[in-house]
Amino acid sequence: PVGHILQMPVANVPSAATEDKVGIGLRLNGMLIVQEVVTGGPAHACGVIEVGDQLLSIDGTSVEGKKPADISHLIVGPAGTMIEVCLKKRQNGAKVPIKLHRGTQAQAGVGMKLQRNDEDELVVCGMEPGGAAAAGGVKEKDILESINGRSVLGLTVRDVVPLIAGVEHTKINIAVFRGHSRDKVTLNLIRCKRGESAAVAYAAVAAAEAKAKAEAETAAAKMKVEEVARQKAEHEARMREEEDTKRRQAEEDARAKAAMEARALAEADAKAKAEAEAIMRAEAEAAAQMAKAKADADAAAAAAEAKRKEAEAAATAAAAVVVKKQMEDAAAAAAAAAAADKKRNEEAEAAAAVKKAAEEAKAALDRAEKEAAAKKMAEETKKKEEEDKKKKEEEEKMKKEEEVKKQVLEAAAAAANLKEQEEATAKKKADDAAAKEETEAAAADNGGGAVDDAAGEGDVAGAGSKKKKKKKK
Repeated sequence: PVGHILQMPVANVPSAATEDKVGIGLRLNGMLIVQEVVTGGPAHACGVIEVGDQLLSIDGTSVEGKKPADISHLIVGPAGTMIEVCLKKRQNGAKVPIKLHRGTQAQAGVGMKLQRNDEDELVVCGMEPGGAAAAGGVKEKDILESINGRSVLGLTVRDVVPLIAGVEHTKINIAVFRGHSRDKVTLNLIRCKRGESAAVAYAAVAAAEAKAKAEAETAAAKMKVEEVARQKAEHEARMREEEDTKRRQAEEDARAKAAMEARALAEADAKAKAEAEAIMRAEAEAAAQMAKAKADADAAAAAAEAKRKEAEAAATAAAAVVVKKQMEDAAAAAAAAAAADKKRNEEAEAAAAVKKAAEEAKAALDRAEKEAAAKKMAEETKKKEEEDKKKKEEEEKMKKEEEVKKQVLEAAAAAANLKEQEEATAKKKADDAAAKEETEAAAADNGGGAVDDAAGEGDVAGAGSKKKKKKKK
């Protein structure tokens, strides 16, 4: 039976395994006969190699007549690499080639036995009670079609051993043809150790998946909290940058506005000064013209009066012709005086027009001052509106910050809930582990057996356990 140790002398040969090179879990004597199949190793997991079998070749190289020390370097190699060994069966002397994966990690199967039919197909001819195959729905006489999507039609038993064997409690998908109608059935199984209950294996896988899910949710919650914090920091940075930009823009606008107002005031002052000087010059010119006109009129009147008196004096002594001539001269002088009055009136009107222009200039200056005052008031109103808008934006900013704080608190609450779920999951795992130990103890009390292989072909036992290799002494 598998796992039984024959009472035969064992050569004291040191193991060739190192930290980076491992074997297949066999102990051989000096004649290369299997003395022990290490439980949990690749040789044990395949279910074909038994105590008493004799090693004939390794990867096509004959080892007959050699000692264990001479072939140990052929057996060991990097973990996970393929090795093909050929053994002569103890019961009937049949030569059986087997492919294995080197490794110290425990390998497991699904607890079913295969043999080839007349059509060269692999048929299920037996199953371990309570194993993964029996619990997963495999039936005797099912024809194996594929393993994990890879077709096994035309392959031998030794070819499918590495496909079925694997790490304990990992998933495997097999497809079979069932019944006379050869309906294709796909089954999802869990690799189990030999003698292990499939229910315990499925519970362990479920617990592991629940733990992974809880860890993923915890990581997601942590990422969410970090994302909220990052978004908050980015939002605060953007707000600070916007505030700095607004402040710089406001300062630039204020400087531009002050410069523009200064230029406008300087231009208004220069314009008012020029207009005042023009008015003063016009008033001075009008006054000079009025004084000159008055002096001319007075002189003309005095001259006319003198001539009139001279005419009156000469009239009594001169002839009628002379008197008449003098009277004509007087009339001419009167006409000149009238012309001088007319000119004086025109100059007075010109002075009035200049005065009116000065009053209009003053009125224009008053309007300019009023417009400047109105513009200043409008700018103060706009400034107040901007201050109100800024205050509103600050209130909205505070509101958004409150919302971000609320999201952070909610994320923290979610993380706390996930932590409680993880603690509940850990407690459930501990309870499941306790139940598993009780089940294994009960199984140990009831005992167990192994399934022998078919002569000439080799069987696939679906079991292995995760234990350390025994050191040869």
